[in-house]
Amino acid sequence: MARIPAKLAIATFVTDFAEYQEMKDSFHAAGFSEPEVLFHAVDNSVTNQGDPYSGIAEFWERLDCDYLIVAHQDVRAVDSFDDLQGRLAELSAKDPGWAIAGNAGFSRIGGFAACISDPHSGPGHLTPNLPTAVQSLDENLLILNGAHRVTPHPDLSGFHFYGTDLCIRAWQRDLQAYVINWHVQHLSRGHRSQSFYDCRAALEAAYLGTRPRIIQTTCDVLFLGAARHMRILRRLLFRVGLKLSR
Repeated sequence: MARIPAKLAIATFVTDFAEYQEMKDSFHAAGFSEPEVLFHAVDNSVTNQGDPYSGIAEFWERLDCDYLIVAHQDVRAVDSFDDLQGRLAELSAKDPGWAIAGNAGFSRIGGFAACISDPHSGPGHLTPNLPTAVQSLDENLLILNGAHRVTPHPDLSGFHFYGTDLCIRAWQRDLQAYVINWHVQHLSRGHRSQSFYDCRAALEAAYLGTRPRIIQTTCDVLFLGAARHMRILRRLLFRVGLKLSR
């Protein structure tokens, strides 16, 4: 299959094409236009045809782009395409080793950073002094740097924690993840089903051999390596982290 060239590709796993069209309309209005920008949809409206863990690696194979954005269908662009190009140029000048950027994440327990409007953070939440390096990124919008082409863990699957998994995969290669000052609106609060807990358990199992690390995400706390013995503190650390981040 021929690779499709574009400066930037925006890939989405779509369950509702009406909502996805609203997402595309918002990006078009913000200056994201074909052919410089490619919109790529995975049709999960009837049955799942793909998930981010396997899909991101496939996107890199199929899409010839400088940057790959993986976005939820309920994201709406606020800042412009030109703004994004400027932010990414600034980030590359600051750290050529950046692999993933996003709009919300944690640098440590309680170290929340964001540039987003959503039901959790409220309208126009902006952490000062962005960009800032983080250990986790929320999955509503992830920007992957084509210079490094980080992919998720090949043994994982599903629709949760792949943002944090990409951060882990980046630091294993001495690369970095950042929250940047580029604003979108995310309409959903998110939800926890059994698949959420299954993905959490699978991710922690996949990294049993790594050095101990405790990672706060926007929805939970993860324990890598020997730190798994502290999982009894998961709920407490998450609540403390949220309180410290306010």
